[in-house]
Amino acid sequence: MTVPTEIFQPDEMNLLDVDPAWTTAELLKQEGIFFLKDLIEPLRISRPALYKKRKALLAEEQDPWKVMGVRKSFSHWQIRMKVFAAYFLEHLTRIYDELPVAWDANAVVGQKSGIYRLSDVCKLIPFTHAQIRYRSKKVKNARNTMGVWKDEASQQYVADLAIFGPWLKATWKGFSPDSEEVESQ
Repeated sequence: MTVPTEIFQPDEMNLLDVDPAWTTAELLKQEGIFFLKDLIEPLRISRPALYKKRKALLAEEQDPWKVMGVRKSFSHWQIRMKVFAAYFLEHLTRIYDELPVAWDANAVVGQKSGIYRLSDVCKLIPFTHAQIRYRSKKVKNARNTMGVWKDEASQQYVADLAIFGPWLKATWKGFSPDSEEVESQ
């Protein structure tokens, strides 16, 4: 059996630390290996989404290291940034923004645009995350009717306030979300 003389690619030979001064674009341009735990916060990576994508690749008999730049070595998840950057931008970038701290329920329903994590929005309104999520599963085409859906990249339920705000106003002003009009939409 012949052992290859070159096992590592040039970018696989450097284990790098995240520089807090790097922007997201600068971080994604680095060539080297990072630990996933160090990238979770600066890249706002959803671990469940990442694991789900990796599992799907394995089911398709594809190598996650070559396709998405992710592997578990010993007890650590490693990221090969040269491969991961493109995959991240195409498949794992979250679509929602952070909810401004100064907002209240009235600010939420008054927004003309913006996508936010439903769990954050529900902290400001008189409905729970579970209630809204359950309703979104019962309403036909909830994304267009209520402005609520599950974002696959983050594995989080999100609310598009341009649609969710008017829906919430109508619900709060006496329009029952359990009425037949909502069910037929």
